[in-house]
Amino acid sequence: MKKGYILDGRSNKSKEKYADHLMKVSNTLFTSFLLSISVVPLTMIVQFAFKNKDKVLPSFHETLKNIGWVSYPMFIFIVLTLLLSFLASKSAMDIYDNLDAKENKDI
Repeated sequence: MKKGYILDGRSNKSKEKYADHLMKVSNTLFTSFLLSISVVPLTMIVQFAFKNKDKVLPSFHETLKNIGWVSYPMFIFIVLTLLLSFLASKSAMDIYDNLDAKENKDI
């Protein structure tokens, strides 16, 4: 492992638990991302349908405009969420790979 790594001197069990934690963080971030891009537009459409019974449903672009997803801060937040999710899962997989390599080396 890298020098100064947070898991230096830790047991294999604690390394595995830390990797499990990173994987859970990754899954939680990705799930929240998927929910935000699927549930929020549907909520906006339902809200529009109840408020404006005489009008036609808005286009997808209009819905995104109303949500504010076309703004730069929201775009940056979404990109950072995805980036953190993938970095956490990559770190977890690296830990799992190192543990597996050590186990196979001991056999």
